[in-house]
Formats: sequence, C-alpha cells, structure tokens
Amino acid sequence: MLPIIRRSDGTYGTAKDSFFPSEDTDHDEVLPRVDRTVYTSGKSKTQQQNAKTFLEEIGVREVGESEQVETLLEQRYTNTNFKLMKQDLKRFIALVDKDPTKASLFTSYFIFELKDGKWGMPKQEVHHERRRGHRGRRRKEQWPNSAVRVPGRVRVRQIIS
Repeated sequence: MLPIIRRSDGTYGTAKDSFFPSEDTDHDEVLPRVDRTVYTSGKSKTQQQNAKTFLEEIGVREVGESEQVETLLEQRYTNTNFKLMKQDLKRFIALVDKDPTKASLFTSYFIFELKDGKWGMPKQEVHHERRRGHRGRRRKEQWPNSAVRVPGRVRVRQIIS
C-alpha cells in the first residue's frame, strides 16, 4: 500500500515524503506539508487526534533538525551545487554532537576540506579526536562510512570560525 495524502499546495504526495505544518509554516516547496484540514476538520478533538495519529502511522512526521540539515546538504553541498556557508558547518557539528547516529546523513556530500584545498565527501570512516577526560588524553570517535581523516575537532572548528 502506498499512502497518498493531500498537501498544503493542493497537490498529492506520499505520506513518507510529507511533513506536518509547523506553527509558522503551512507551505514549503522543499519540505512539503500536509494540508492542515486533513487532520483538523473532525467534529471532535478525538477525531482530530485520531486523524493526526493515523497520518503519523503512515509516515507523516514533524520537520526536525535532521530534515532541515539534509535539505541544506542537498541544496549546497553536492558536486553540481557547492556553496559553503560557515553557519551550516556549525549546525552540522551541533547535530552530530547532539545525536551521533545522524553522522550518516553526511556520507554523500562535500563537507570536508582536503589538504589540497578541495572539498571531499566522507567515504568509509572518519576519526576525529577531541580532548576529553583527565590528563589531556585524546579519545577517538568515529563517524560511520567515511575515508577522510580529520586531524582533530579543533581543525573542523577552524574551518568555520
């Protein structure tokens, strides 16, 4: 079964590729929103909540930080469309610091500056080191699916400062 829903712009799309509108955004071309009336037109609060719960069960979700970051990656960090913005890199670091499982979002995008000055994509495994714990010991952390070796977290921060 392929669940199709009405979007805020009057078109129809799959539930898994649609998002709930936020307080300040009912329509978004990049992150298409469900028509709010799809789940608010019930006669009672229970009907409305059941409609929203059903939409969640078939794949509609709230727009979160990872969806917004993925949109930025697609818009600015591909081979055909590369536009480095320092505030994006800060946002990427914050996302992975908050949830390390989101590191896999970056595997197909040009986010690492290489020694030759060009930008590269993570391919196999990235190790980045940062000072942690006592006595200044360094602890290695891994980003999955990346071949680029980042000499240290400080290096990444230097790119964006």
